[in-house]
Amino acid sequence: MVLKAGKRCPNIVTGALVGGENANHEKSRLRKGVTILVGTPGRILYHMENSSSFVFNKINTVIFEECDRILDMGFKKDVDLIIKLLEK
Repeated sequence: MVLKAGKRCPNIVTGALVGGENANHEKSRLRKGVTILVGTPGRILYHMENSSSFVFNKINTVIFEECDRILDMGFKKDVDLIIKLLEK
């Protein structure tokens, strides 16, 4: 899945990490670098743990859209682990 930020923002590179997509294609996009990343907690966590090309130590803002629904769907452990990995 490719997201477009618009022609007026050429320095913004977006990416998406969602289940159902090819993880290897996502890895290659992460290797190139992204400015804004949108994804599901499970897939983001997968890449944090398994993709050396996903450099996430410079992240300074995380937004969990509709977090109440994410937690209701059983992603609490994933969200907690994402936060823990970002704190390191």
